[in-house]
Amino acid sequence: MSKLKFHERNPTFSGNLTIDEHNDIRRLLNDNYNLYFQLCIELFDYMEELLNLVQVIFTSLDQSRTNSMTSTGQCRLNPLIACVQDSSLLYDYIVKVLFKLHEGKKWIFKKKENSF
Repeated sequence: MSKLKFHERNPTFSGNLTIDEHNDIRRLLNDNYNLYFQLCIELFDYMEELLNLVQVIFTSLDQSRTNSMTSTGQCRLNPLIACVQDSSLLYDYIVKVLFKLHEGKKWIFKKKENSF
């Protein structure tokens, strides 16, 4: 459900979490650090939901004593593929947004120093 909410709030991201060259994050957010911060929060929330899903999957394996080599075990592990793919891209975007926020922090403090 959180994936659908994320994509509803951020239509720039396609379903597979890619952004084409024309919709680069930097072009879309135009150095608006409030938007970067909001996007960062949403990316962290999405990542947290993915990690919770992974935890539920592994917990279900422990309870049923399922082996990953059986068809039942493989069926239960199958959602982890999408989780790994999504979390990899989310991690990349989170790092980029955090670097941009860090850059903005320097710019904001430099701007404040010059105003005194």
